[in-house]
Amino acid sequence: MPVIINGSGSITAHSTPDLILDRVDTASEGGQLSFRRSSDNANVYAIDTFGSTTTPDFRLYNMQTSAVLLNVTSTGVSTFSSNTVNIGTSSIAANGYSRLPNGLLIQWGTSASVAQDSSVAVTFPIAFTTLYSITITNRQAINTGSSGIDSISVSSTTGFTIAHGADGTSTFYWMALGV
Repeated sequence: MPVIINGSGSITAHSTPDLILDRVDTASEGGQLSFRRSSDNANVYAIDTFGSTTTPDFRLYNMQTSAVLLNVTSTGVSTFSSNTVNIGTSSIAANGYSRLPNGLLIQWGTSASVAQDSSVAVTFPIAFTTLYSITITNRQAINTGSSGIDSISVSSTTGFTIAHGADGTSTFYWMALGV
C-alpha cells in the first residue's frame, strides 16, 4: 500500500495527494521506493537497494530519464552521474578559493607587478579564521646574477605582503591554506 504525502507534510489518506511514496519492487535482493506525482501518476525519482544481503548497494535515479544520479557501493564508493559535484563553496577565478567539506580553505591568485626592492600587498578573496601557509612563485625567469630575494614580509588572515628584492619587475602566483 502506498504512503501518501500531502503538501503540508502530513501523511494521510487524501483524494488529491501531492506525492506518493510506494514500494515498487519486492524482490528478495533489494527493493525500490518510488516517488510519484499524484497529478499525473508519473514516477519522478526512485531509491533502489540492490546487490546481496552482505554487499548491498544503494542508488538514486531519475525515473523519467532512467539516469542514475548517485550510486553508493557497500564499500562506500560513491559515483555521481556527472562530473559536477558541488560540496563546499568556491569561486573559480584568477583570484579564487575553494572551501572543502572538512573546512580546509584553499585560496590562490596572482599579485600585481612588483618593482625591484619594493613590495605589494595581496588581499585574500575571503578571510581565513586560521592561516596555515602561503606559497609564492615568481612568474618571470629569475636573473641568476641578481642579489635580492623574494619573500613574504607580512601575513595575516586577510592577506600578505610580497617583498621583491631580485632584479627587475615581477608578478607572482600565490597559494594559501587555512580554515
